[in-house]
Amino acid sequence: MVKNRRGREVFEKIVKISRKTILLFSVFLLALMSTGCSKKTTTTTTEKTITVWGFDDPDVFKSIIRDFEKKYSSGYKIKYVQKSLDSGYELLSLNSLTANQGPDVWTIPNDWVYRHKDKLVAYKAPEKVDKDDELGTVNVDKYFVPTAIDSVKFDNKIYGLTPSVDTLRIFYNKTLLEQSMESFKSQTYKSNKDYYNKINKIIEKGPLFWDDIVELNVALRQGGQGDISQPFIALGASNNIAVGNDILYALLLQNKSDIFSEDQKTAIFNLPTTKATGESVTAAVGALDFYTAFADPSSSNFAWKTGFGLDTEAFENGQVTMVFNYLSYDEYLKSRYPSLKYGYYPLPQILSSSNQDITDYARFNAMTVPKINKNSTVAWNFVKYVSTLGQKDYTSATKRTGSATKKDDEVVVTDRQSGKPDQFQKFTAKTLTHKSRFPDSFNSAFKQAIADVNNKALSSQATLDIAANTITQLLRVEGY
Repeated sequence: MVKNRRGREVFEKIVKISRKTILLFSVFLLALMSTGCSKKTTTTTTEKTITVWGFDDPDVFKSIIRDFEKKYSSGYKIKYVQKSLDSGYELLSLNSLTANQGPDVWTIPNDWVYRHKDKLVAYKAPEKVDKDDELGTVNVDKYFVPTAIDSVKFDNKIYGLTPSVDTLRIFYNKTLLEQSMESFKSQTYKSNKDYYNKINKIIEKGPLFWDDIVELNVALRQGGQGDISQPFIALGASNNIAVGNDILYALLLQNKSDIFSEDQKTAIFNLPTTKATGESVTAAVGALDFYTAFADPSSSNFAWKTGFGLDTEAFENGQVTMVFNYLSYDEYLKSRYPSLKYGYYPLPQILSSSNQDITDYARFNAMTVPKINKNSTVAWNFVKYVSTLGQKDYTSATKRTGSATKKDDEVVVTDRQSGKPDQFQKFTAKTLTHKSRFPDSFNSAFKQAIADVNNKALSSQATLDIAANTITQLLRVEGY
């Protein structure tokens, strides 16, 4: 009864918020109808311009635009406009589209694509391609790593492409790690040489598995169980871990938790499954319990307090040795904290992982083509060009990981000792295929589940039941 009441309250709140969105889209449709009835026949300069909205510096696109216009623009000019991905970006975009002011290419987070796919033109492969048309001969279904397509392809239609993918990894402060190991050596080496060598070996090869993270945390945190004075790693909380939800999503996927039913209408991550041994387990419960243990003072894995500040701020101020984030965080650190010495480790795996079971987690920004645009064919050709033939120029300018695949790529566990996640994580990365039409509310449901366990308000099973109920209702909402 409690679960249903709380689920309804959350759902009613979401629907109430969505009424404003419905009103906005009503205006959007009226604008579309009026545009379709227009009898203008004159061609203006602006009508021969494809406007692109993105988040990168305009310099990134200069050579790409120049080369595209020479070969594939059909006389159109490409105008690139840099935008900020902030809390107002979605409303700004929808207002602009409603007013028929573009953009013709709209860059959005990959988990927005499902939300807005009804406003987008799906990619259509050319029916006939000249063998000398290099762009036309690119097969987008085979060109990209799987994660670059999984959350932009629905009903066998592709609604967006990307030149790069960003994968979750560990950032570590080199100075703090060296200091921690020196302190650990002085305290442990003489009395327990084997233990010291074990920890030192993990540091040398990198923490490949979650069990390694557990070992390092116990050995190198400052303060004992229940009283952390100098945290080693930021994990376990909902309120002060910048990518806490994504870490949990990665754990769910690594534990092979099914998120949705086959028809995508029901959340099933809270339901038990039967293993080959006959044992009934709920993978999501295990993932949530493992994650939240790092913020539980009563757990031997205790690492991080819910009362600490944001983990990224602590990392930037030299107050925590390891945090989880994406390569895009590296861009921020280089610009704001150029003297900070840090490195990366790949996302840890489950100890029993075989080469086939490696699961990383990715996100990216997708370039899409709205239905209200000047020329969807040229717009899509530009998106395709940036994501394929222009990808090398893009990744060279941004220092990001390209989204292209390669033949016969096989990633093995030992590859992950290199400390350079970008070389291999994109091949094994997954992401949630979608988060309903309400990705923010979807994320909030999982964030609340973490908070409930942190606060000991509910058991993991109980709070996951509530989250599944809320998300099921989101999945079944027709429209907005």
